[in-house]
Amino acid sequence: MNNRRTLIILLALAAATGGGRYWAKEYRSTWGTSFTRHSQQFRSVIEKAREVSARREAAVYGLGDSSYQTQIQEFAGRSRLGNITVRPRGNAEEGDYSMVVDFEDPSHRYGRNQIFTFLYNCEVMIPRVRTTSFSMRPANEGSRKRDPGSDRDDVWKVEQLTFVKRSPVTNN
Repeated sequence: MNNRRTLIILLALAAATGGGRYWAKEYRSTWGTSFTRHSQQFRSVIEKAREVSARREAAVYGLGDSSYQTQIQEFAGRSRLGNITVRPRGNAEEGDYSMVVDFEDPSHRYGRNQIFTFLYNCEVMIPRVRTTSFSMRPANEGSRKRDPGSDRDDVWKVEQLTFVKRSPVTNN
């Protein structure tokens, strides 16, 4: 072989090696970003599946409004609100109807976290049930003026709580 042919072969090999190295780096970076992106998407799918599974387990399958009442009472028990009575108003067959929640203990006193956990669970876990009216006031009677630097106790009385069960809209 002459020197010119050897030089051309070596230059072609060097160019092929450079091209292969460039391709390998690009492929590796594309693969790495795709791997992290897909693993994040997979985690979000798993979280969504867990959420849907929890909602399905807590779903109400009863035929009447008593199953909704039972579910609301169960969430009150989980939130440590004690026994409650759910009084439905209206007719379930006519569409939306409201459910008034009464606390059995007249001197009930609860923390805000207990109350808001109960409301959140009722609205998220029970389909088509929403809070329509809610009012609470501090359970401690007396002056609103406190000594500087002292905090009022986080104890509240629920004065009014009403849920509404929405019926699905039918297009006939």
